[in-house]
Amino acid sequence: MRSALKRGALWWNTAFEQAGFRNALRVEDLPEGASPLDVRYPSIQWTNRSGRGWSVGMTQADPRTGEIVHAVVQLDSHRMRTVSNYWNASVPIGKGNEEPALDSFAALDNLDPQLLEEQVMLNRLALLTCHEMGHVLGLDHNFVASTFGRGSVMDYYAPRIKIRPDGSADLSDAYMQGTGSYDNHAIEWGYSQPPQGETPEQEQARLSQIVSQGLAKGIVWGNEADPRWNAYDEGADPVSWLKQVWPVRDALLTRYGPETLPPGEPASRLASRFPLIYLFHRYALAAAINVIGSAKIPPSLAGDGQEPIAVWPAPSQREALQLVLKALEAKELEISPDLWKTLAPREPGLEDPERFISSAGYLFSPQDGARAVVDLVAGGLLDAQRMQRLAVIAHESPGAPSAQEIVLALVHAAFPATLTGANSKSSEDILLVVQADVTEHLMLLANDASATPEVQSTALAGIDDVQKIVRSREDPAARRLNREIGLFLSSPQQNTPKLKPSGAPPGPPI
Repeated sequence: MRSALKRGALWWNTAFEQAGFRNALRVEDLPEGASPLDVRYPSIQWTNRSGRGWSVGMTQADPRTGEIVHAVVQLDSHRMRTVSNYWNASVPIGKGNEEPALDSFAALDNLDPQLLEEQVMLNRLALLTCHEMGHVLGLDHNFVASTFGRGSVMDYYAPRIKIRPDGSADLSDAYMQGTGSYDNHAIEWGYSQPPQGETPEQEQARLSQIVSQGLAKGIVWGNEADPRWNAYDEGADPVSWLKQVWPVRDALLTRYGPETLPPGEPASRLASRFPLIYLFHRYALAAAINVIGSAKIPPSLAGDGQEPIAVWPAPSQREALQLVLKALEAKELEISPDLWKTLAPREPGLEDPERFISSAGYLFSPQDGARAVVDLVAGGLLDAQRMQRLAVIAHESPGAPSAQEIVLALVHAAFPATLTGANSKSSEDILLVVQADVTEHLMLLANDASATPEVQSTALAGIDDVQKIVRSREDPAARRLNREIGLFLSSPQQNTPKLKPSGAPPGPPI
């Protein structure tokens, strides 16, 4: 592990070479008896903990100049435990395969024999170290870097997983190794030394030239509101990334089951790891939703050639809409009865924050899984600011999707004319969850005090459409929805619904 941490930290020497330094960083074991609080020892520390938490890079700076004078990188075991669970959920265990005490990655050898047993875990540690080292060198996150290759270690990347023709997972290139083009560019800008006799004006011109050269190569930083600014993605744009992720999720879910457990491992761990597979597309869905009602807004300067506001292309917005609405189809949400029977409850007295908190108590409720996805899609689409952006963009950019178009498409997706699932009864049960959740999200938007009157009106129109549909049905779920809508319309303030929690475990950090 120490060698992996050193390897990741020293990747920054490549970036410093671009800035004119050779062997800029040196990493040694902390001397015996030395304190990491001693300003002479910037340190990389390891924390063992059972709960969730972030790894961090922290600095102390000279208040007079801003110069970083001391730094602490803090890494933790939670991240490695999560990665271990993630890969064990992805990879079937071969019979007779024994896990070493150090890690849980022996299963990778079954699929990628060219990888050493420990190498994937150590690659993740090296990348994590390099990321946190970037913070102590003065760099912020750059969640746009995933759109120009693995452009920066300061992004959060989804692991690269490819599905082979036989349906197995290819993990040979799971984690970025080394600094990216943005990292080298940023270190050059921040640390390169001025030639002797350089005037402030010449320095400004030199630094501006570095930025211009980076922009010409597509090396950019981002505004956190920009639709390209997404964690745990990787791809030229969020729409193409979701299209890559979906078949991987389907393949992993198809193969998930008891064969992923080594002999002697508690059966309950299948339920603990299940959210990692069932919600494998959660970040890709969120990223694709971000392009709907959006515009690229790069940090720009007058004269740098960048367009301050560039509306996301309308065809791509509509493609994103169709893709995320596909997630609401019953066949995408339900799980097989055979898999459900393997999702055993946790052992008494053992808390487990990584599994669904089931509305059915000790048995997993498939409706909870469906509700988690619907909350992500309907909640993301019906965000008050997103809906107002849609209204603004449709006004300023004819042909762009409108708020009314989004609501109408969402209602049609939740209330299809025919079911498209294999098991009609199971599909109907799941579809009722989708319909109730979408309807309640519309009510929440209609009564959202932060929403503009025009957005509230659009939500009310969607509720009217739902009411017409449920009034034509006689089933108990339709009657319940019709009654809930009636109560809401009679007194919105008093009868705004409270969403049923899905019980899904939190997402980041992963």
